[in-house]
Amino acid sequence: MYYQLEKLNPRQFEILAANYAQNVAPEYKWSLTKSTIDFNRDFEATFDDNNKWGEAKHTQKSPPVTRWGPFFA
Repeated sequence: MYYQLEKLNPRQFEILAANYAQNVAPEYKWSLTKSTIDFNRDFEATFDDNNKWGEAKHTQKSPPVTRWGPFFA
C-alpha cells in the first residue's frame, strides 16, 4: 500500500510504525500506547519477559520530518 506521508497526522504515523514493527518482528504482539503521556513509547510489546518499544515522530511542517526509532529492549 502506498501512503502519502505528508498527509498523515502524527497518530496515523504511529499506527503505521506499529504495523511496520508487527511486520518485521511478528513474534511480538505490538500494541499502541495511549496518545498522550506515553513516556516516548508509541508502541510496545512483551514476549518471554522481553520488553520492546518504539517511538514514531512525524510532523507536517515544511519539510516534513518522518522517523521512527529502533525497537529497544
